[in-house]
Amino acid sequence: MLSPHQLLQSLEQEPLFNDWRKHHQQSFLSHFFCPLSAKGDLKSDWEIGYYDPKSGKITIFIELPGKGFEIKPEDDVFKQESDQVERLEMKSVKISFEEALKVFLEKAPTEFPKEQL
Repeated sequence: MLSPHQLLQSLEQEPLFNDWRKHHQQSFLSHFFCPLSAKGDLKSDWEIGYYDPKSGKITIFIELPGKGFEIKPEDDVFKQESDQVERLEMKSVKISFEEALKVFLEKAPTEFPKEQL
């Protein structure tokens, strides 16, 4: 499994992304998403989201392992009108996905006791 940093590097080398980027220069990285099993295993492919503050819409790139990426059409963001979508600064990420998952699995039962994993 690629790390989020590696996944982003892979996306940024894709012609699909670079063509899209030419027309969406103001958009910024907003999230990575992948549903996980209770044990932390990936249940589907990674999604990488870019938010366009001008349009208020988000574009999702879906990893297709071994085949590159596909792009989903721009869509509305699920947020309150007064909320702001924050930029995800990858240089600020200090721990690996595996380390973050370990911390989550350790703390989830006490932090989210009513949630079923």
